[in-house]
Amino acid sequence: MTVAAICILAVALAAAGSVLMFLASPHQAFLKQPLRLRDALALGLAGLVASTVLFLQAIGPAAAVYCVLTVAMAVLTAAPFVAALRRAPPSEKR
Repeated sequence: MTVAAICILAVALAAAGSVLMFLASPHQAFLKQPLRLRDALALGLAGLVASTVLFLQAIGPAAAVYCVLTVAMAVLTAAPFVAALRRAPPSEKR
């Protein structure tokens, strides 16, 4: 597997793990009910750990942790705005 493929898979795992953690929040607006906290956090953390392991195979340890935290921060920052855009009336969507 190439370094680029490993990095793409690692980013996807970090994003999926972050989304699962977000969906466990009681204030999320994507689902009618939040996911079960324990299950979502366990799977989300597993995704972040797997992402870190994959990044460690491609880049150094400090950069691996930085990349996982950056992806998680971006997803967790964007998720509430995406949810708000989904709920906006059609006249307000751009």
